[in-house]
Amino acid sequence: MEMFLTLVLQVVLAVVVAKLTLAGSRSQKWWERKEELYSSLIEKLYDIFNYNSQYIDDYHTDPDTLSAEQKAAHEAKWEALKEQNRKAEAEVEKLIHIGTFRISDAVHQALSAFKKATRDAKTKYDGWNSFGIVDDICDAAKKCIESVREHSKDDLGLNYRFRRLLHKIRRHFTE
Repeated sequence: MEMFLTLVLQVVLAVVVAKLTLAGSRSQKWWERKEELYSSLIEKLYDIFNYNSQYIDDYHTDPDTLSAEQKAAHEAKWEALKEQNRKAEAEVEKLIHIGTFRISDAVHQALSAFKKATRDAKTKYDGWNSFGIVDDICDAAKKCIESVREHSKDDLGLNYRFRRLLHKIRRHFTE
């Protein structure tokens, strides 16, 4: 009888350990997917910032002073930047529409504010001042990157762990 109870206990423990391991694995995969999503999102926002920043920097380049080879390289660079920007804008737009299923409410609000700021910049200058538009989009992208970075840390629990550690350190020194 004692051997039977030991066997049953071992089976029950094996099942419990297996379930806990699977739950931990699923949780880890979910966290890794969210971390990958936030990293990709920040990269896409940077691509948008970079395209607009390059536009400002490149304005002073006079295409007439470039050789044919330089012009070709310049045009190829801009085609690549335009395509990268187009893809980045599409990905950000997709995340805004998907909403909080994949991202936190705070990140969704930051992206929505970014979209509104870019739309406002385009209507504010009514197409007359491309530098104003591009400059406003750069500023909005920088703010959005900072906001997404902070809110993604909260969503991934990175700020919480750091705050908890600081609290323990403070408590240790005040006691």
